[in-house]
Amino acid sequence: MGKIIAEITDSRFNRKLTNLYKLSVHLGADSLIYFVIDSLKRPLVLRHWQFEPGASDGLRKILATAVSRDPFLRATYGEARVALDTGRLVAVPARLFREEEAPAYLYKLTPPLPEDEVHSHPCAGLGVQAVYALSKRLRPLLREYFPLARVHHLGVAFLMAGHQLSVAQADGAFVLAEVQHQSLRLAALQDGRLLFFNTFPVRHARDVLYFTLLAYREAQLDPLQVPLWISGQVLEDSNALQQLRRYVRQIRWAQPPAFLAHNEALDQVPTWFYHSLFHLHLLD
Repeated sequence: MGKIIAEITDSRFNRKLTNLYKLSVHLGADSLIYFVIDSLKRPLVLRHWQFEPGASDGLRKILATAVSRDPFLRATYGEARVALDTGRLVAVPARLFREEEAPAYLYKLTPPLPEDEVHSHPCAGLGVQAVYALSKRLRPLLREYFPLARVHHLGVAFLMAGHQLSVAQADGAFVLAEVQHQSLRLAALQDGRLLFFNTFPVRHARDVLYFTLLAYREAQLDPLQVPLWISGQVLEDSNALQQLRRYVRQIRWAQPPAFLAHNEALDQVPTWFYHSLFHLHLLD
């Protein structure tokens, strides 16, 4: 049936002012998570809906259940963005990017599918263009529930989060990791430059360790010196974190971005779970 496993609701949420609010939605394989901010970037609502994995007609069932039971999702917002995460995304240096060649960039690394729609999005500040595939079959479904929403890939929000973190910290170099549904996304940055980016399938803690150390090696960064920022669906006492601590000296939890107004209620939820979602509204 689906249940809410984490939420904050600010009393300042005003149903008469939702035309001034921004809605960001992450639609996952077995979850729907959304975040609402006002014009002052104050967090007003965060809800994490969790569903049983592997249900037939999964995304339609998730949307139908959550929207029918959640009045915040039925409101009309001034801006709305929906992020999907197919894992099929590449970062192309902006100086080399040609829009007409976008499918070729993507299909060098991942096989094409009949339902593919190939999109691209500039990642301001990183000097790359994100190229990704979404299923054209999802368009009518998303339009039914979020008719005015812009649709993005969660990986683009992750890259923007990396850029924001690079601006905010003075360490020069870092690795940012995000664990989602059986996947690990990694970016290595130094002085604002993207050195490494990829998404890997993971099933075990040892997979997380292997690919994280691979990112350090490919970016020529020292895990004993360069910090690792953790985001996504990772618990503080997870086996993956225990293994990482043996090889990476500085492990930090991704924090809410500085551009969000402080809300004490956010301290009650594991905010690193929603790090990319917090950055989704930055995408055009």
